[in-house]
Amino acid sequence: MIALASNWRDVQKYYEHSFIKIQGYGDKLFFVNRVRETLMTGWDEEETQFELFLCDSDPFVIDYVLPHRAVFQYGSDAYLLRRFPSRQYRRGLHRDNTSITSVSSGAQMDMGFAVLKAFVEKQKYLTLTQAIATKGKYTAVALSSRMSYLRAGGELRIDTTTVASVNIATRSIRMRRPIFLKEILQYLKDYNEPFTVIA
Repeated sequence: MIALASNWRDVQKYYEHSFIKIQGYGDKLFFVNRVRETLMTGWDEEETQFELFLCDSDPFVIDYVLPHRAVFQYGSDAYLLRRFPSRQYRRGLHRDNTSITSVSSGAQMDMGFAVLKAFVEKQKYLTLTQAIATKGKYTAVALSSRMSYLRAGGELRIDTTTVASVNIATRSIRMRRPIFLKEILQYLKDYNEPFTVIA
């Protein structure tokens, strides 16, 4: 969205109290605290306060594409970020339109720069073999944008749903929800993983 003085009320409605990106700043996150007729204020991910002037002759572009849902690694756990269908007019990351849930416990995570930076960074997902080898470092490991491995029960999850169990000794995966067989087989093929799947 192009931010101008002439559309400041739209900018306010869509982005006030939201996390955003601004074109030209890469993946840097900003929190918009307040939008008024000629001024947007807030702070960036380094906790530095900012003021951006809204001016029709010198606009800037608020550039944030919010995904429907995605799994990502943050610390020792995997989290699912998902968009709510309500309050669709909000275009930045806001608690009214987005939730962040621990894959392992189901607990809700408060939105803040630390967890959101982990989400927006272009992370490299671990393979299932690498996730198993992590020993006690992780509770859950993000394997792809929708899949994770829960170490305690050897479970494979898509989003927050357990779909299969992993037997490390036999290098096999037993489906608990066969409807997800295609996704598991595609993942194993994509990452050249040597596991047998038992439907």
